[in-house]
Amino acid sequence: MDRQKKLGFGEILPLTLISAVLVCLVLSIALSITKGSVYRLYKDIGATPWHRPETVTSAEKSARYSDEDISKAMEAALKVYEEKWYTYNGVYLLELRYEDDFSESRQDENAGDWIYLRSRVYTGYADTVEERFRGKFHEDAYWAVEHRADGTWVCHGCADMSAEN
Repeated sequence: MDRQKKLGFGEILPLTLISAVLVCLVLSIALSITKGSVYRLYKDIGATPWHRPETVTSAEKSARYSDEDISKAMEAALKVYEEKWYTYNGVYLLELRYEDDFSESRQDENAGDWIYLRSRVYTGYADTVEERFRGKFHEDAYWAVEHRADGTWVCHGCADMSAEN
């Protein structure tokens, strides 16, 4: 008969204390290496390596575009964000929205049929983020999405309106 040895309180307590000390040590090392950016990122937007904030999307009814066109333009912008912009502790697209007035106001920027989507973006503390943008919310960012002749929507990236001034 195979018997398993049960651990008593005298053996569990030291293991628990050692585990707690190791967790604190790892967290202290991580905070010192990242200069506290992991904590600030979590405090600002709730992002961790295993969880990132969802992108909230919204669109008002448009006189110019169908709901499907706006949806496809948003999908194109989200795809570019996912593939080229997002990194943990880098860029976070928090909100993406379509507003007729805003999109119309930017129509003279490019020839052709374009949708401009307002967004709220947060830049973290990664080395890929310029020092002047680290830990900042960008309320005036927008995404430019082109409607091509073949019916596809292609996002050309994000810009910050405050950087234009």
